[in-house]
Amino acid sequence: MKLQLPNLNTIRLIAASMVLVNHAEHFKEHTYFTSLWRVPAIMQMGRLGVVMFFVLSGFLITYLLIAEEKITGNIAVKDFYIRRVLRIWPLYFLILILGFFVIPNLSFFTESSVRDAFYENSSLKLAFFVFIMPNVVAAIFGFDNWSLFNPIWSIGVEEQFYLFWPLLFKRKKWNKKWIVISIIVGYFLLKTLLTFLPQTPIVVHLRDFIYLFTIDCMAIGSLLAILFVEKHKIIEQLLFKKWFQWIIFPLTILMIIKGVYFPSIQSQVYAILFGIIILNLALNENRIFNIDTKATKYLGKISYGIYMYHSIMVFLCIKLFQSMGWHSTLLLELSFFASTFLIAALSYEFLETYFIKLKLKFSKIVSGDNAK
Repeated sequence: MKLQLPNLNTIRLIAASMVLVNHAEHFKEHTYFTSLWRVPAIMQMGRLGVVMFFVLSGFLITYLLIAEEKITGNIAVKDFYIRRVLRIWPLYFLILILGFFVIPNLSFFTESSVRDAFYENSSLKLAFFVFIMPNVVAAIFGFDNWSLFNPIWSIGVEEQFYLFWPLLFKRKKWNKKWIVISIIVGYFLLKTLLTFLPQTPIVVHLRDFIYLFTIDCMAIGSLLAILFVEKHKIIEQLLFKKWFQWIIFPLTILMIIKGVYFPSIQSQVYAILFGIIILNLALNENRIFNIDTKATKYLGKISYGIYMYHSIMVFLCIKLFQSMGWHSTLLLELSFFASTFLIAALSYEFLETYFIKLKLKFSKIVSGDNAK
């Protein structure tokens, strides 16, 4: 039996585009091109795009796990892992090959920060990457030395989340809602504790790891999926109300544009807002508008590639414009999106689609977009 979940690829496209804009402006900051990096909205847009990805992942994975259990009476954990491997690993390891064995040996990648990413402690970093722990590398070494490939840190977080999440939901006697709430609260308390402890090197690295391992954002998405399935009264009586949507949607957009920042709880506040928006777009028949178009659905379908390739393409575009002596910032911005979307589309059609088709053989429950 198949369960069709409304298509959320447009949300993926929005999240990927936020990260692309953030990194593009950051790269431009070190060139003669005009950069908007110092604008508060731009500075935090990349992180918020990742938060949106995390919330969406927690929401969809939880919804599909619950649906699988309800329809089949069981959660096939092995099949779940196979689906994740087939969707994530091919492109992930392609990026690693490019990053460690191809790009460092190309003459036009001359910046020391790029080369240091692979020649300094490269064996240790590669070991962490191979075992899908790029977020550990980020926590230990930081982002500056591997800026072309730092987007993959979030892939590590998601894969580690996927490792134990289906095991949690397979336990039929456990109250999933309260476990998820406990994870959200526990994460906040742990992060707060690490902030007040003496900042020894070990505590600093652990603090940075916990800061990046934002499982609470995925748990917030998961909690909203659970509340919907359980038909909790807050869904129909508040979250699905049109007047509430007319508050949350514009408010969230305005906060992003204005660069509104919440110390210590930034990710959590936006995760809640994004979660409510995703819930309405996915499951509310009375949502106030539909953001899907044929074009955005397709671009959202290739958003994994957009996310993974964009830093490389931004860097290449800047190098090309500099070598040609071109100064048009607008043309440069257009080249960022056009080149990234093109390489992501080629990657999707000629690499990822093959593995997605294999993934579907292990899927009893299919979301409205097969990319997830």
